[in-house]
Parts: sequence; C-alpha cells; structure tokens
Amino acid sequence: MKRSILAAALFGLAGCAGDPATAVIDGLEASYSKDGRPDAIVVSLAENGDARLYAGKRRGIVRRDGLDYLMNEKRVAIDGTKFRMEPIAALRSDVVGMEDLAEAARRRRAAELDATPGVREVRLPDGRVFRFAPPPVLQFKVEQIGTEEVAGRRGQVWRLSAIGDGRPNGLEAVTTTDKALAPVGRLVALHLAAPEIAELQQEGTPRNFARALADLLGTGALLRLSVRGDAGQTQELFRLMRFGPGSFRGSVLELPKTVLDRTTLRGDLEILAPSEEVAPMTMI
Repeated sequence: MKRSILAAALFGLAGCAGDPATAVIDGLEASYSKDGRPDAIVVSLAENGDARLYAGKRRGIVRRDGLDYLMNEKRVAIDGTKFRMEPIAALRSDVVGMEDLAEAARRRRAAELDATPGVREVRLPDGRVFRFAPPPVLQFKVEQIGTEEVAGRRGQVWRLSAIGDGRPNGLEAVTTTDKALAPVGRLVALHLAAPEIAELQQEGTPRNFARALADLLGTGALLRLSVRGDAGQTQELFRLMRFGPGSFRGSVLELPKTVLDRTTLRGDLEILAPSEEVAPMTMI
C-alpha cells in the first residue's frame, strides 16, 4: 500500500515537472509601487527574453517569442443574471492599429460637424449666442534637472512641462540607463503609454503630450514617476521597490486560451479598455 502511494506521488511529481505551466523558472523580477501600494506592478523576466508585466487581476503585458500581447478580461454571460470573467489577450500592435483607426474616424466626424476652424458660435432658440474658442495648442519639453537614487540605483531626474508655463507643475521622472533594467523599462513604458497617464493630459494637447511622454519614458528604465502640482507639491505615482533574481511558475508567461485577432478586435476593442459601469449581473 505504501509503495503504491509512493509511486503515485512520484508519478504526480514527474508529471508536474514536465508541465511548462508548473515548472519553476529562475529569472529576474522587478516590483513597483503605485500610489503607495506595494507590488502594484510586477515584471517577471526569463533568460530567453519572454517576460510579463502584471498590473492587477489579469491586466498587463506578456512578451512571447519577441511579440507583445496586451492582457485583460472579457465578461462572458452565463445567463440573464450571472456572468464570469474570461482571460483574453491580443497583439499590442493590433490593438494600437485599431485605436488609430478609431481616432481617425473621430477626427473625420469632428471635421464634418464643424468645418470652420477657430471660434465657433452657437445660437440658442431664444436668440442668445455662445462663442466657443478652441483650447490653446500647448507644446511640451523634457529637461534634466538633477540626479536621484531610487531602490539603490542612481538615476537622472527629468521634468515634463508645458513650454511657456512658469509654474513648477508637470510630470517628474527618475530613469536609469542601466542595461540590466532595460527590459523592465521597456515593458513599463508600454504599460504607461496610454491608460495610466491619459488622465494627466491637458485639454486639446493629447498628441503633443503623448510625444513628450514618449520622450520622457525614452530616457531610460523608470525608477520613479510623480506628478507636480501648481505649487510644486509632488504626488508619487510609481516607484521601483526591488529588482533582482526571482523565481516564478511557467504559467506566469503563458497566454490565455483566447487570443483576439484583428477581425475580432474591430468589434471588441472596448474589452481591452472596459468601462466602469456596474453590470446588472452577478459574477460567479
């Protein structure tokens, strides 16, 4: 009896050892805090170049065989009252392509609605007239303002601010050109490129801001990112807490069963940018 139990245990262990999902990978890990919460972003790196950025639940980025996949969840209805969340992924290049198409369509609609540039006038039925002026088109600059040590690593301090604005506001980042952190910095830059920083854009300047943000994140791997108010006060958004050897399961680097293609994305693009509306159904 004892022999059969031992044999079953050995066979079970052998099966786990042969399963890539359960195999233990010795690689590198980096951890970032977000708004003071530890381990809000965790980056796992394997020696073969595969990697994953985890940003809560199933959100994040997986890099497999040189390709970047965005990860998220899709709500799948079970019946009229219940639903479950199903992990999904899509090539980042496909998602960005769909977003570019949506932006182009939005611009075309805006041009059709108002073909006259500059100030617009709206006349109400009671005779009142309102004049709307477009927001000023701002340009941004990125400049180095010093050095700082974060998590035991020396980096350069950079500030992103609007040209002509004398206030000490804007974004402030500490980055490093340490080659060991370069793969981490690349994934973090991809993650922050749109969703996490979108709310910091000033009206009428999304493209200019996006270019400046790309320049800021292009200075090196991120060690710290903060936002500065008009009075110079600083609110920390992200900070590197640790970086070094780490072990993780192979399942961390695996893609989910559902990988959306371009055709599916045309109808389901909102899945990778879900709304905050409360669903009338209950998750099980």
